[in-house]
Amino acid sequence: MRETIKLCSADLNETVFKNVMFLSLAEDGAMGEPGEVCFYVRSGEAYHFNYIWGDVDMRKVEKLFPPLSECVFGMFGLDSEVPQGWNYVNLGMGNHLIVNDAVYGRFMELLGAVEESSVVYGKWRGLAEQIFAIN
Repeated sequence: MRETIKLCSADLNETVFKNVMFLSLAEDGAMGEPGEVCFYVRSGEAYHFNYIWGDVDMRKVEKLFPPLSECVFGMFGLDSEVPQGWNYVNLGMGNHLIVNDAVYGRFMELLGAVEESSVVYGKWRGLAEQIFAIN
């Protein structure tokens, strides 16, 4: 796994969110790291912040990355909605992933027939990195 760039509120700007291909968000009661936001941009760089344990205000994030403000994450991932150009992947237990159309086909091809959200939760970052190693 490549090193993840840790962000705080002062680091956030439109440039950081330019070309996001994958973005995961953990609800405040999620399994794993509650409040975690992790995303990969087209260049393959990975970023991380936590809106519970850090100083990041999600309203600021939604202004800088408008697709997130249009997402509706349903309970247990059911009936979740994402804007055009994005695809929803349920990571289970309060964890959500949105994937840009530009990489979604390849992501699903690499993922294969996995149906368990907990398995996808454990694999998605490695698959994202495989995609960027190819590009």
